Amino acid sequence: MGWIEKYVDPENVRAYWEGFVTIVDKEQSRKFGDLVKASEVLIPRLPWPRNMEKDKFLAPDFTSLEVITFASKACPAGINIPNYDDVRETEGFKNVVLNNSMNAKGAPNPAKMQFAT
Repeated sequence: MGWIEKYVDPENVRAYWEGFVTIVDKEQSRKFGDLVKASEVLIPRLPWPRNMEKDKFLAPDFTSLEVITFASKACPAGINIPNYDDVRETEGFKNVVLNNSMNAKGAPNPAKMQFAT
């Protein structure tokens, strides 16, 4: 809960207020964890040159959440924190998917967006 995204203001002063309540989807989080574990094998297979990737791969912590309530200008499909690259490189980072927000945004067929292990 708090003020976020002040970089959307040209003066870098105003920010959005955001607060939300969620529950962890343990099964989906496990699947995302498996995907992260396989990333060192999968990333080199992606269809772009190696120089487009970071020099050192840092695997994120990845969690799938179900949104109970979200108070802000909009509910995103996911959150990547922190936004500061220097902190991401030294301390790590977390990716969170807000699973049921994709359904609320009118995805054409949300079931096709899921993956299985």
